[in-house]
Amino acid sequence: MNIDKYSDNNIFKTDPSKIHSIYEDSLRFLPNLRKDSRVLEIWPWDWSYSIFISNEFGIKMSNFDLIDMSKSVVHDLKNSNLTMEFNCYLSDTIDFLKKNKKAYDLIVMRSIIEHMDKQYINILVDLLVKSLTANWQIFIETPNLLNSFIGIPMFYSDYSHQTWFTSKSIFDAFYWNTEEKILIKSYNYIKKVKHGWITFFIKDLLRYFIESISTINTFINHRIYWSLSKDINIVYTPLLITTINKKNDK
Repeated sequence: MNIDKYSDNNIFKTDPSKIHSIYEDSLRFLPNLRKDSRVLEIWPWDWSYSIFISNEFGIKMSNFDLIDMSKSVVHDLKNSNLTMEFNCYLSDTIDFLKKNKKAYDLIVMRSIIEHMDKQYINILVDLLVKSLTANWQIFIETPNLLNSFIGIPMFYSDYSHQTWFTSKSIFDAFYWNTEEKILIKSYNYIKKVKHGWITFFIKDLLRYFIESISTINTFINHRIYWSLSKDINIVYTPLLITTINKKNDK
């Protein structure tokens, strides 16, 4: 598939004035980063989430590495006044991590892992974990395939999606592909975005309606689906957020 053509037609540009309101709710899943933390975002699509993290935690853009395989994405990142201070690399993720000597406090993969095939993910997982500073975190967001009401359409509506995930399968992907000691938590999630009170009221009603149907749907599917309940935090909603923390051996 022509990745540049795909990127040009599928990547939206987030309004800078709305970055905080769009991503604020995801802070509860992120570690308490320091100002000197190093962050890696894989296939960032647009610049907005790394900008959000930089602003929220006061981290210099020079502490961020952004890697993508799309020439057009990397060109935009390097030439935009908003993102030119990031370290932007045109590279395959596995190739980059094999050569990389840095350790990161946070590695971000938002709406990305479903675009990778299983053979690629099997190799990638150990490289990701080994690139992580002890006790810090990988943050992954992907469609939740246990939710047939929303998650399945989210996955199948995009031709480039190759691998689907549930809390169980993403646990397996990381648990079985690294020898490092890790802690895996998954949260099936629906985004909460603040609006003006009228818009907020209407959208919140709609969100709770969708969430209630999604919860019942996912719960029923989950009941017939084996789960590592002691290892996975379960909340039933359309998006799957997974955090992987590298444990300190000491």
